[in-house]
Amino acid sequence: MTEDENEYSIECSPNCGSIVMQLKMIDENVRFSCSTELPINPYEIELLDSDGNNVGTIVDKNFKISSRDIEEKHYWVSLKVYGKFIDHHFQLELTSVNGLEQIEDVRLNISGAANIDLGVFNDTLKNCPMPVWIILRDQDEDKIGRILFINETTSAPVIPLLSVYLSKSILNFAI
Repeated sequence: MTEDENEYSIECSPNCGSIVMQLKMIDENVRFSCSTELPINPYEIELLDSDGNNVGTIVDKNFKISSRDIEEKHYWVSLKVYGKFIDHHFQLELTSVNGLEQIEDVRLNISGAANIDLGVFNDTLKNCPMPVWIILRDQDEDKIGRILFINETTSAPVIPLLSVYLSKSILNFAI
């Protein structure tokens, strides 16, 4: 921690979970003390493909995937939890316009990590209205974060390309 006359600056590793601190002000006539806790990125969430390759890290943006991609490809959510949040209970929830459709408990290992197979939602995805969200819920903090948006894709029939040629004022059509 560093300080100047107007500001404090605290540096910490990005995976500490939170910082607990005691702020004190001692002046000639005034003594002030305040305890506070600052959350410092307690979660790391990544979307992985079937080979375990990182498709992207979910921080401030949500991923959008088509329902066809979910069916054809195999995706995982990798969750790492830090600090006091390791003892929390987490769930992945599938929510549609109708409300909550499916809940899956997330079981963290002793180091606070879990890989969740999104294939557990396949049957529900086939039977619920689109679009849907997959949401991570921290039950102890009663906080949620949307992590994956799945929209419906309709497969349009493949139509042969129609080419038009202009030759001496006669239109020739070739399919």
